[in-house]
Amino acid sequence: MNCEICGCDPAIIVLLPIKKSDGCLNTMACLQCAENSGHYCVAHKIPHMGFESDDTTACWRCIEELVSANSNRAEEIYLQLGNTLPDAELDELMEPMELSCMMTGQSSAKVILRFIATKALRLNKSIDEIVSQIVSSKSVGIILN
Repeated sequence: MNCEICGCDPAIIVLLPIKKSDGCLNTMACLQCAENSGHYCVAHKIPHMGFESDDTTACWRCIEELVSANSNRAEEIYLQLGNTLPDAELDELMEPMELSCMMTGQSSAKVILRFIATKALRLNKSIDEIVSQIVSSKSVGIILN
C-alpha cells in the first residue's frame, strides 16, 4: 500500500481522519506524512479522531487529559450552563448527555465537560472560550456538532 499523501511505499501505514470528497474519513499515510498532517498526535503517537460534521479532528488522549485537568470545574460549568441556557437547549442536550453517562458511568457534569473539551481541542480554543460561546449564543449547538 502506498501513502495517499506522498505516494511512497512505507513499512508502516497510519490511518488518518482526513475527510475525502466522498465523505470518507480514512486516508492512508506514511508516518512522516501523518506526523506533518495536523491529524496525528505526535505527543501520544496516535491518529486523531475525525468528526462527520466538519473537518476538525482531535486526539482522544488529549481530550481525556484536558477533562482530567479541569475535572474540579465540571460541576461549576454544569451549573453555569444549567442556569443560563433556555430549557429547549437543555432538553436538546439531555439525550446525548444521558447516553454518554450510561456508556461511561460518569456524572452529567463530567460528560458535559468532555463535550466541551472535545470541541475546544477541535477548534484550538480553551474550555472557557467554548463555555463563553455557549452562554453568549444561548445554544448547545457548538458542542453537539
